Amino acid sequence: MLAIRYSNSAPESAFQAVPYRGRCFYIDDRDLASKANFNALYDLWQLSIKTPGGQSRPVTTIQVN
Repeated sequence: MLAIRYSNSAPESAFQAVPYRGRCFYIDDRDLASKANFNALYDLWQLSIKTPGGQSRPVTTIQVN
């Protein structure tokens, strides 16, 4: 569903890359399925309602068994 790769340095073909503990974790720009799934997860994460106090409340609840 989502292939996250790693290397010692940031690759040129990274769609998204995050350095962590001396390694670079990334989603390859050529991996269309991983990019689509990452974007879907990101969109779900962004769904929120802003309250007047500036705090966010989740709109979507995902049940985990």
